[in-house]
Amino acid sequence: MKPVLLLPLLILLLPAIEIATFIVVGSKIGVLATLGLILGAMLVGTALLRMQGFALVTRIRAEMAAGRAPGDEMIQGGLLAVAAILILVPGFVSSTFGFLLLVPAVRRALVGAIRRRMTVIVSTRGGRRGPGVVDLDPDDFSRQAGDPSPQRPTPAITILPPGDGR
Repeated sequence: MKPVLLLPLLILLLPAIEIATFIVVGSKIGVLATLGLILGAMLVGTALLRMQGFALVTRIRAEMAAGRAPGDEMIQGGLLAVAAILILVPGFVSSTFGFLLLVPAVRRALVGAIRRRMTVIVSTRGGRRGPGVVDLDPDDFSRQAGDPSPQRPTPAITILPPGDGR
């Protein structure tokens, strides 16, 4: 069976699994302790997500400043968004999966698995194409029909095949 077909089934079963887990944990440690664990996990998870999110934005900026496409970092950003949803949804099972996504080694493994199955298309908008600005007299400059406008540079597109690095 395809994993895509299992997703709706998983979405339907997750609340039942969470409720069963609440009942089991609540019967062992009590209702207030169970609610405290859930609230504590949400607070700790939010703090960890905030720290890792800022670190990820820093890495994305560094990759872009180096002239590389931040493909892996963008995928990790998506995984952090999924982790945020899983941690903020009350429940032990969803929080466990959310906290697993906060582990960098787990995210790197998932990024590798995702990257092997996808094609990355990088589109950039121009800027200056030469080493500097050329100062021309008005008599030295003319515009021909069909010349690209410097205000609207044509995008450059790079296609990276699945499994290719940066």
